[in-house]
This record gives sequence, structure tokens and C-alpha cells, in this order.
Amino acid sequence: MMKKSWLGTLIMVLAFGMTFVGCANEDRALNGSWVDGVSEYRFHNGNWEMWYDGHPEVRGTYTARDGEITMALTHVYDEGTWLDRYALRAFYAADIGMDEAMLEGWMAEMLDAMLDGMFEPQSGTYEISGDTLTLTVEGEITTLTRG
Repeated sequence: MMKKSWLGTLIMVLAFGMTFVGCANEDRALNGSWVDGVSEYRFHNGNWEMWYDGHPEVRGTYTARDGEITMALTHVYDEGTWLDRYALRAFYAADIGMDEAMLEGWMAEMLDAMLDGMFEPQSGTYEISGDTLTLTVEGEITTLTRG
């Protein structure tokens, strides 16, 4: 019986430790919904989503600490589905009337460069003052209010 008790305690300690360490680079003050009229940013322990006019648009991951933030896009929402970089490449190929396997040369390079730019992590700063969040990412300032 003592072994089961020790095992249970060990599992609880490891689970707590992994949760604590996993969130060590996220400022929990960001958690929640932040709005600026029609756009809404939702932050939760290292994950974020951006909604526009009540509809999901993009989501990704972030690290934030001491006023510094890095946000990485992981998915784009389209027609009821979250698309990662690879699914989005196939979607864009189909959108221009090509099978993804047909993409080659300059067309494939152009599409890949566009997707690389979209999914490249972006860094900046953030400041929370009361119920106001000011994000400055890649020189663009966004001011949001806790929703």
C-alpha cells in the first residue's frame, strides 16, 4: 500500500511541476479576452487566438515575460477548419486551380516565401495598465481592453 501512495504523490508532484514549468514563460496577467472593437485576442497560458467580428481568424503560441512577447502563428481558420502551414499551402494551391504537386519553380517559391513570412514568429513588447493591454509587435501598436 505504501508504494501506491508514493507513486500517487510522485505523479501529483510531477504533474504540478510540469504545469508550473510549462507556464514559466507566460505572463498570466495576459490570460483572458482583450478587444478593440471588432477584433478580439484571447490569451491562455502560451496559446492565443485572434477573432474578427465574432469569427475565428488565426491562432498560435506565445511566450511573454517582463514586457517582452514573441507570437507564432500556427493555424489559419477557413471554412470551418483550422489549417496549419502545410494544409494552407494545399488550400492556396487549390485556390489558384493547381494541384499542390504541380507547384514548382517560381510559383512554389513565391507561395513558400509567403507562408514562411506568415508563420515566422514575431517579437515585440507588451504593457498591461489596469484593463488596457498595449501590444507592439513588428512596429505595429495595438491597444486592447480586457473583455
